[in-house]
Amino acid sequence: MSVAAYASLISLAQDLCSVEYLLSCRRIDLSQKQLQNLQDIIHPLLGFLEDPPQNLTSELETLIREIPGIVVDSEFVIDKQVVEQLVNGVNKPKAQASRQSWFQVQLLQGFISCLSFNNNLVLNKSEDLTLGKVIRKLESIYNGLLMEKVEPQNVSGSSSMNQIHSIASSTTKWNARTTPMGFEKHVKWVVDHLCSHQKGLQVIPIAGMGGIGKTTLIRYAFEKPQIKERFIRHLWCTISQDYNVVNVLQNLLGDKSNEGNQRELGLKLYQGLYGLRYLLVLDDMWTYDAWEQLKSHLPDNRNGSRVIVTTRMSSVAKLLNPHRCFTLDFLDDRTSWDLLCETIFGEGDCPDELIGIGKSIAKSCKGLPMSLVTIGGLLSKSKKTAEYWENVAENVSRFASYEDDERCMRILHLSYSSLPIHLKPCFLYIAIFPSRKDVKVIELIRQWIAQGLVKQAGDKILEDVAEEYLKELIDRNLILIRRLNHFGKIKGCAIHDLFRELCLKEIEKENFFAIATPKLFGRPYRWGLPLEGDCIMCRQFASQVQSYHLSQCGVPGLVALRGVRFCQRCSTKYRYVDRSRFVVLADMLYTMVLNPTTSRYMKVSFLSGNSVVPPPSSILYLWNLQFLKLGRSSHRPSLPVEIWELHRLRHLEADSFSLPEPKVKCHTPLNDLQILYTSQLILRKAIIERISNLKKLRLFHYYDDGGFQSFVQLRSLHISATRMYEISLKSIAFPYSLKKLCLDLLKCDWKEMSSIGSLSNLQVLNLKNFYGSGNEWNVMDGEFPSLKLLILGNTDLNVWRVEDHHFPELEKLVIRGDSCIEVPMSFGEVASLRSIHLENLGTLHVRTYKSVLRIHEEQQRNGHFKFEMYIGKRAVTVSGYDLEDDVTWDESGGHFPAD
Repeated sequence: MSVAAYASLISLAQDLCSVEYLLSCRRIDLSQKQLQNLQDIIHPLLGFLEDPPQNLTSELETLIREIPGIVVDSEFVIDKQVVEQLVNGVNKPKAQASRQSWFQVQLLQGFISCLSFNNNLVLNKSEDLTLGKVIRKLESIYNGLLMEKVEPQNVSGSSSMNQIHSIASSTTKWNARTTPMGFEKHVKWVVDHLCSHQKGLQVIPIAGMGGIGKTTLIRYAFEKPQIKERFIRHLWCTISQDYNVVNVLQNLLGDKSNEGNQRELGLKLYQGLYGLRYLLVLDDMWTYDAWEQLKSHLPDNRNGSRVIVTTRMSSVAKLLNPHRCFTLDFLDDRTSWDLLCETIFGEGDCPDELIGIGKSIAKSCKGLPMSLVTIGGLLSKSKKTAEYWENVAENVSRFASYEDDERCMRILHLSYSSLPIHLKPCFLYIAIFPSRKDVKVIELIRQWIAQGLVKQAGDKILEDVAEEYLKELIDRNLILIRRLNHFGKIKGCAIHDLFRELCLKEIEKENFFAIATPKLFGRPYRWGLPLEGDCIMCRQFASQVQSYHLSQCGVPGLVALRGVRFCQRCSTKYRYVDRSRFVVLADMLYTMVLNPTTSRYMKVSFLSGNSVVPPPSSILYLWNLQFLKLGRSSHRPSLPVEIWELHRLRHLEADSFSLPEPKVKCHTPLNDLQILYTSQLILRKAIIERISNLKKLRLFHYYDDGGFQSFVQLRSLHISATRMYEISLKSIAFPYSLKKLCLDLLKCDWKEMSSIGSLSNLQVLNLKNFYGSGNEWNVMDGEFPSLKLLILGNTDLNVWRVEDHHFPELEKLVIRGDSCIEVPMSFGEVASLRSIHLENLGTLHVRTYKSVLRIHEEQQRNGHFKFEMYIGKRAVTVSGYDLEDDVTWDESGGHFPAD
């Protein structure tokens, strides 16, 4: 339960920072002493959870299990008090307060009762909760933790190693006489490096996720006769997470009765290996420190001795040997099927009626050898009927986790249990995303932040901290990279199905949904009746569906959904659904906006054909809102001026809405706002001062008074228009911090491109639907010194003059749509250029095609053999093509020479 407790405390700490800000602005008036007392108890509790005793007693676990519920109670109390004061006003005169309409008073009372609306959902009654009671409960728990705390016990490294060694060894079920299926090339690679002619001591690291076959691979290489003959001494030791270097040295010496300290045992090992050609395998190493403590005890005899290290940590492997690091990848579908067949039938054949189902099972194992062998072992002992195999195929990961006393899960759980506490909530959360789909990294990071799972680290913004979390999980081979952008930045990721199964079990065990409720979906309702008869949470039809009414929320303008429906399972699973932090309103009108004022992420789309209604002014009562995404429309209404009161806002996506000027007396800068999409922006001092930390800006119309240059942290700028709009590039003061610039549906003079070329940090330039007078672009010396990606889409550019020293860093050139350009031959001399792409060419552009083909040939002549030319998604080679051939359109998406 420590994961849920830790995540809930991190979230509460962020809420308290927000409350402190509201207090400093005098928008609320809460007891600062109570808030300070709450802060004073949160940090010691976090410290305890970050460094807990090694063996938690049942009493400690019971105390920790109580923390999430109490934290949710405290958030409830704070939210109630904050919203109540925001609605009533803090410094409002009593006479004015007494003149509040009866309707508003009823709304406020409705809001308070709404927070404890339901008999089935287990919520606390507001009248029983006070901040003082919550603080006393947390203090009582902390004191209990201190009393029950047990000092970490010195666990024998050898017992840990024996335990892990037995787990790793139990995965090997293949025929010991032959190399395991799919590992032939890998074993050869290892043997070749063990037998290479390099005299010095070489370290060969093998990295990969748990269960991918690292130990199996090394064991087969280790047992090869030629390896047995080549090396005089053969040593094997499994390193545990909590390794003890003395125990490791004793195991390597082959006699645990050897006594002495690290220096004495290390000297014995050194002397025993001195002058001999030896092979040492250090299996399952978790930290580089383990190697640092061992390497001084291993002599370099200059006779071809080798050390093989297997690790789940890619960073450890790179530190051990950055030039000779081997990473085991997943098996392809064909090899997976071959391995599954070998495990089930040995040297026999699979019956014809089972081949189709069997291949589906193999594919579902996602190339993980451990999963394939485990499922194969299960099927080899079971009835070989199509009906049974179909049952297995429907849920492979669950069968793999149940077979052989959850052997797979025990191996994978080692990777999870070794995570530091701050990474565990983030890793569990990724299992909430739909399986069989890549997860967008940018969306994952936003949801981590919105759920309060990312801890503030000094002056770093939360997005940067979350990216560090992601990279560390990838380095541990827990999260898989699925998609990279042109610059190598991770765009898509995923987890293996077995890890997903593990996460779902841990989520249930931790009661993780108590502090990280998934998306709460809303739908339109007519005449008070649901359009569909399914549960609002799991979106599945259920025969036993209960309907609840979150009537008036107590916040003017925000009305809760009527007839919210939960199935019995979800009403038990999501106990705090009325306080959801992540709300998705699919095709909703604002008259039916679902309210939890605890919302941190709200996404709203609109019914097609309906006019877009801007958010009500009461949106300011969503005081914790960090991400607001509003659907698009052809209308361009203005956001309410109260949008400036959402001081925690980090991402505002409102393409169809203009951003109003703030009130003169408004003192709320949006210091956390990183991303802003708006239809119209007036770049005046009052606005710029409040959004000065922007990193990404997209807009349709703007009124510039030199304001762009004030955004000194701006990295990405997208200026677009609803119809062709003429601008002067010279009049725009682009900030020098820009790395990405997109200009869409704009008209300007091509001679003014030097205004953009002077941006020394610009890496991406996208000119789409871009037309200029003169149709001629002359690139000047010194321009675009850092540009790596240039996109020209639907431009009227006719003459383009470029020298071979221009665009010195350009890696990719993309030409799209009706851009009839003769690409200058000088690009054939640009050594950095990796590829040219011709995409979505709507008409025949022989001129463009042939110029790019000539550049391709020139790049080849200059020895740049990695250069590629793409038409649509196809790579094109120049061999056999005559530049004088006609060009015909291919429906698959590109132009090709005619036969």
